Amino acid sequence: MNAEEIARLVQIQIEQWHIKNEGRPHDFDYITDEMRKIRAFGDHREDLSAVITELIVINTEMWHEQDKMRSERDEVVLRAIHRFNPLNQRRNDLIEEIDEIFLERAEAANSDADTRIISADETINLIQKAIAEWHEESTSRPADYVIISENIRKRRPSGIFRNDMAKIVKDLAMTHTESWHEEDKIHSGQDDIVIAAVRNANFLNRHRNDLVEELDEMFLNYVNEKKGDDANGNARQSDR
Repeated sequence: MNAEEIARLVQIQIEQWHIKNEGRPHDFDYITDEMRKIRAFGDHREDLSAVITELIVINTEMWHEQDKMRSERDEVVLRAIHRFNPLNQRRNDLIEEIDEIFLERAEAANSDADTRIISADETINLIQKAIAEWHEESTSRPADYVIISENIRKRRPSGIFRNDMAKIVKDLAMTHTESWHEEDKIHSGQDDIVIAAVRNANFLNRHRNDLVEELDEMFLNYVNEKKGDDANGNARQSDR
C-alpha cells in the first residue's frame, strides 16, 4: 500500500465508524477477550491492509475515549480510562504487527541501501537492554525529575527521520517503559497522582506515535531505495 491508498483507507474507515456506531449504548465495550490476548512475536498477518484497517478503528475508538476523559463527571472519566488502557494495548500490538511485516519484507529485500536495518533478534536484544537501562536510570532520579522533557513535547516534522533503526527502536522501548509505569499510576486512588499520570501518559503516547511514524518513514524510505536499486540494476542489464 502506498501513502495515498492509506490516506483514502483512513478516511473511509473513520466515516464508516461514525455511521456504524451512531447511537450505540454508552456502556458499549469495543475490546473483546480475543483482542486482550497477547500476540506472539513474529505471529503476524500477511495482509497489511487488514492490520492498518483495524488500527484505524482502534485509533478512532481511542480518540473518543480521550474526549470523555475531559468530562467533569468522575464516573465518565474513570470509565473512559478503564476502556482506554486495553485499546492502547491493542493499538501497540497492531503497530508492532505492522513493523514486523515491514521488517520481514525489508530483510527479504536484502538491500545495500544506506538505511541501517537490524534483525528481529537484534531488535529483541536491544529492547531488553533499553528496558534494563531505564530501570537502572529511574532508581536514581531526583524528586523533581521531569518526565515530559522539551524533546518529548516537540513534534517531529514529517519526512525528517533517522536512518538508524537501532536508535529509533531504543527510544521507542524507553518511551514504552515510561508510559507503562505512568499507566500503572492511573490505577492509584489518589486524584492528584491519577491526573498527573494521565497527562504524562498522553504526552508519552504522542511521542511514541512520533517514533512509530519515524520508524515507518524509515522503512518506506528503505523500500523505495530498494526499488531504485532494482530499477537501476534492470536498466544496466537491458543495456548489455
